[in-house]
Amino acid sequence: MKDWKKPARLLVGGVVVTGALAFAMDRLRDAPEPALTQWAIEARTSGEEIAFSRMQELMRESAPSDRAMVYPDMVVFEHAKTDSTEHLYSRATLNYNASELIWADSAAIAAEVSFGQLPQGMSSSTLVDVVLLLMFTYLVVSLGLRMSGISGKSNGTADLVKVKELTQTLDDVAGLDVAREQIREVVGLIKSGGKIGEIGARPPKGVLLQGPPGTGKTLLARAMAKEAGVSFLTLNAARLNEMFVGVGPKRVDRAFDKARRHAPCILFIDEIDALGARGGATIGADNERANLINALLTRMDGLAHSDGIFIVGATNRPDKIDKAIIRPGRIDRRLTIGMPNRKARQEILELHASKLPVSPDVDFAKLAASTPGMSGAELATLCNEAGILAGRDKVGRVGPLHFARAREKMMFGETGGAVVLGEHERQVTAWHEAGHAIAASVLPHTDPVEHATILPRGGSLGHVLQVAVDDRHMSTRAQLLDRMTVLAAGRAGEIAAFGEDMITNGAASDIKALTEIAQAMVTEWGMGSYGFLKVEARPDADFPSAVRQEIRDLSAAAMTRALELLSRERSAFTAIAEALLARDTLTGEEIRGLVEAHRAGRRQPMAVPA
Repeated sequence: MKDWKKPARLLVGGVVVTGALAFAMDRLRDAPEPALTQWAIEARTSGEEIAFSRMQELMRESAPSDRAMVYPDMVVFEHAKTDSTEHLYSRATLNYNASELIWADSAAIAAEVSFGQLPQGMSSSTLVDVVLLLMFTYLVVSLGLRMSGISGKSNGTADLVKVKELTQTLDDVAGLDVAREQIREVVGLIKSGGKIGEIGARPPKGVLLQGPPGTGKTLLARAMAKEAGVSFLTLNAARLNEMFVGVGPKRVDRAFDKARRHAPCILFIDEIDALGARGGATIGADNERANLINALLTRMDGLAHSDGIFIVGATNRPDKIDKAIIRPGRIDRRLTIGMPNRKARQEILELHASKLPVSPDVDFAKLAASTPGMSGAELATLCNEAGILAGRDKVGRVGPLHFARAREKMMFGETGGAVVLGEHERQVTAWHEAGHAIAASVLPHTDPVEHATILPRGGSLGHVLQVAVDDRHMSTRAQLLDRMTVLAAGRAGEIAAFGEDMITNGAASDIKALTEIAQAMVTEWGMGSYGFLKVEARPDADFPSAVRQEIRDLSAAAMTRALELLSRERSAFTAIAEALLARDTLTGEEIRGLVEAHRAGRRQPMAVPA
């Protein structure tokens, strides 16, 4: 059946239902309208229009020989004179009902008064009825369309991109060398499926791209279609889940039918982990989930290599995918797209920056080193933000400072805003950040400081930025202990400068991060007294008291180390805090210079609070 027939039938049905309801409502009117007499017609068409207040006065002064027809929005009045008859009419005042006003004065009116509705116009009650009926028709039709699986923008239909509309090739995908070569191999297998079949092998039916958000999974899938020279159909799996029974399987069938019509093609299923996901308290949710998955499995099993349909799934939560969907024979290969390393970040930055007028003194290798943990999408945004900042500054080129400001904006938020620090808060923030800065500069197993600032950004009043020298995928116990000491050094700086009673809540994020590290060391990483053992909390309770005590001991040890460090490095600590108060921001080189200068002439340490 053609796609237009079902919505057309639903529309006709809705109109029929609306007509029947309109007829029934018309029959249920409280009373028939009085017939419009000849004198009222003449008065309405040829009479003199007067103000409504004047009409009220005339009716109060009327005689029994006078008569009036009163409608919600108009009054028609016939005044009998000695030798003639005068016809007058008046429109009701805006937002007032003439019938109600005249009825209220009926005791003072001697004329014969009839109440009715004006046939030439539409009353407010009729208008309300029409609006309600139109709304009912819309609901009937839209509900029917949705239950039939052909509703508007969330209809689950695969969106088609023809091969000539695809612009990216695998050569345009920067920073994913391993994944790019694996994709090239898959494309080669798709193209040479017949030759592979001659030796008894078969090309894969599908591939799963798994990795964190923003790492280029969709870009790779589109580039794969361009490289293979086939159309690209994209389907968001989250749209397949519906509250109505049977809608999801219908959408699966419709997507595969469309893929067959445009074969050879790649059918890209984004967020494939959402297939069959529980949608909450929906009726028959478990059955609908099973029906949806079964429909997908049936269509995948029904694909032959000669059909020319290749399935590509994408997910950032592979553990949530139904195992039946990704078993060999349906989706044969898995490609993990990880976060880019330093070399990959440099390639991605250079690719996106090539679209901007970049200053020649921008060091992309250094910029890549200062952006660990950023995905390809975030790096693209960084380049765009740098371009916006350069445009705001009205300069012809994007320079290193613009990239640095863009990176800080993405990491910490905008500067300033509604946050204005008072003098005491500036003092507290300076000593707090100085504590972080001196600890990060002195301890041996920490990342170097790039800068420290007491300028508010986003939700923070200040920060110290450390940048890893190399991409790190694991941490040693010594590195974790030093990291905890750096986190504790902010609060330690407040204690050293103002005393225990004057500490603030500014260390909340530090406390959270320190607690997470200490807890993981004891319960997950085997770095506590429990040794090589994973400790789990009971379902209905927290960790055992001995575990909680060990976490507290690690936290207390970090604070003790931080206080001892600040006491030992009192001169440099004080110099950094005073420099921050004077200049707001210090570079890493300036901080290291202060540390070295004051270490050479170290003074007596101040006492550590008990």
